[in-house]
Amino acid sequence: MAMKITVRIAEAHHLPLQCCCYNYDRNEVFSGAQDCLIKVWDIESGRQLRVQEHHTNWVMDLLYVAAPVKMLFSCSLDGNVLAWNERGKLLQVVEFGGPVYCLAWDSKQRQLIAGGRGAIQLLKVKFLEFIYCLCYHDDTVQAICCSDKGKVFSTGVDKAICIFDSDRPEETIRKVKFCHEGGITAATFDIEGKWLVTGAYDGTVKIWSQEGHCLDTFSKITDCVTSIAYITSTRTYWITGRERSVVVIDPLVPAIITQWVEDTSGFHNLCLTKVFHIQGKDAVIGLSNKREIIIWKYDQYVPHRVLHGHSNWIEALIVAKRRPYKERLLKKDTTDDVPGKEKKHRVHDPRIDQITITETGVRVDGTGKPVLTPTDKDELEMYSGSIDGTILRWLPNPDLNKDTWVQTELCKKAPYSIVCMMHHPGLDILITGSSDAKIRIWNMDGQRSIPLWRAAAEYRSRGPDVLKGHTKAVVGLAACKNLVYVQTNHKSKHSEIESRVIEFPLIGPITIKRS
Repeated sequence: MAMKITVRIAEAHHLPLQCCCYNYDRNEVFSGAQDCLIKVWDIESGRQLRVQEHHTNWVMDLLYVAAPVKMLFSCSLDGNVLAWNERGKLLQVVEFGGPVYCLAWDSKQRQLIAGGRGAIQLLKVKFLEFIYCLCYHDDTVQAICCSDKGKVFSTGVDKAICIFDSDRPEETIRKVKFCHEGGITAATFDIEGKWLVTGAYDGTVKIWSQEGHCLDTFSKITDCVTSIAYITSTRTYWITGRERSVVVIDPLVPAIITQWVEDTSGFHNLCLTKVFHIQGKDAVIGLSNKREIIIWKYDQYVPHRVLHGHSNWIEALIVAKRRPYKERLLKKDTTDDVPGKEKKHRVHDPRIDQITITETGVRVDGTGKPVLTPTDKDELEMYSGSIDGTILRWLPNPDLNKDTWVQTELCKKAPYSIVCMMHHPGLDILITGSSDAKIRIWNMDGQRSIPLWRAAAEYRSRGPDVLKGHTKAVVGLAACKNLVYVQTNHKSKHSEIESRVIEFPLIGPITIKRS
């Protein structure tokens, strides 16, 4: 479930690319560049369909409006806004009065909005007619975004965001100053979260409410933000900067997840200058500094995440379904109580937060009232073992809507390889078999599983409990209820082959039966 590269168009223009957009009706991609040309490409094959010439300077932005007009709009540093039909015929030329840097479509009022040097113009469509001009920015307007309710957001190099309603611009306009430490260079509107996302020269990305309140900040994720695209299918932001590398942010966590998706999305060796999302198509268009157009499409059969951590082959992988953490804390530990002696006094664990379990198994708070917490659901944990001798634990975010996996190290690099592993749900322990012919028992919460008063004799290790007996690598494990059967082939005074049936001390005492 990820974005997969489907088309790559090499050397699309003779000069660097500046912008692109998509024609939903004809599955065509429009690209604009510093060579003053607009080119049209087939999104499936990458074949060039036609070239549209009329601008005399860099083409800065392109916008295709499917309904109700089916027209392409382009703007340029030559100071003109052009309107084209879907077959590439020039319909109208509108003089802006200076360089034009960005375009946006207001679906509520059915009007085109263009931004230039400190000025924003509203143009009526189908035939472009001047409606209104707003001059509230002190510098170049770099991006304009519109919501489906007619709310318009404009951002500029003056570090400000202007917010107004498209039906009453002069009456409702409000300017939010000093939004970033540097000039705002890119912006997009999250149609699902209903908030504005901005990036600036300072390399910082911020999320804003529609009222202009900052909701979240991602500081200095790149040197200078050049574009932001919200991918609805994966609910992530793709961000490019002058470093030419893509940064991917999950706004729900929030966290930077680039390292988990760069393999599946093919970001390696791609020097992207800008990215654009095709809404309704589950596709992304990227422009590279090598004048290349790259198109990604959502593929539910592509891995959603790639997790890195091991340095060698991964031989064992399990998913453990465990009881909630608070419930595991509430389970009384009596393994250190020596038989016949007074029980030790234990300090109440503050992590329990006064939640207790009655004899009937009901969770109650300090007043005795039943409580239901998010931890009432079983927790899923993933464990991986490798030839490098490490065991990694991968913990998902507790919120089911989030997919960030946190890596912790259960076992540091060891001289043996982890060949197999299993989770015993009844005892809640991890059992591993390794290349050194030993079986190890791990307490998954980092505690010991052998009581101290028993450890003095046969079990001296304070780490995992080690079962010895095999002479070659352990390649398989099996358990039955609360018993784990281990057959060893070491010699004893009773017989050469001894079968050990070990009942782990989390349930009862250790017993050894000979056959």
